[in-house]
Amino acid sequence: EQCGEVNEQGQVQLPTQLRLSSEVFERFGVYLLDNGQDQIFWVSAQAHPELTKVIFGQPYASISEGKVQLPALDNPWSKRLRNILRELNGQTGNNHPMTIIVKEESQPFIRDQF
Repeated sequence: EQCGEVNEQGQVQLPTQLRLSSEVFERFGVYLLDNGQDQIFWVSAQAHPELTKVIFGQPYASISEGKVQLPALDNPWSKRLRNILRELNGQTGNNHPMTIIVKEESQPFIRDQF
């Protein structure tokens, strides 16, 4: 519940890291993979429409694939997600704030990035 919020010490509360496996995937999920070099979002075709709206500003069908700059939307979820991304970038020294969007229905060469 506190993920993405900044605490009294100015630190961003990060979500619990999961070991990447098919067992943790849910058909309706949106997942962030940070490998220390790239930040890749997996967006399920069954992701809740309100979730894609607050994160990407649009429905699943309209989300752009590939390297993109996430929109800075005026809602708490977008702000918290952007805090998490900034914190992860700071930990790894990644100065490239672009993310890679991979949709469930992406071409295989794009899905393979995830």
